[in-house]
Amino acid sequence: MNLTRRSFGYALAAMAAFAVAPSPSSAQSLTKLTFIQEWPTPDGFWVPWILGNKKGFYAAEGIELEIVTRRPSPIR
Repeated sequence: MNLTRRSFGYALAAMAAFAVAPSPSSAQSLTKLTFIQEWPTPDGFWVPWILGNKKGFYAAEGIELEIVTRRPSPIR
């Protein structure tokens, strides 16, 4: 393949367009999601959700995750 000035210009313009384009995660607002756990106190099964939230894995996918505990039912 012979690289001409025109094809080099097109390739350079395409690279510049990709460099300037905003990333999809920064262009969107985060979807708010409340995750209510089944137990009133944290346990070991929560580790993936808590660490994923702290490390920003959910935010990278466009999710603002809030992890909450449920209120214990009143004794009747």
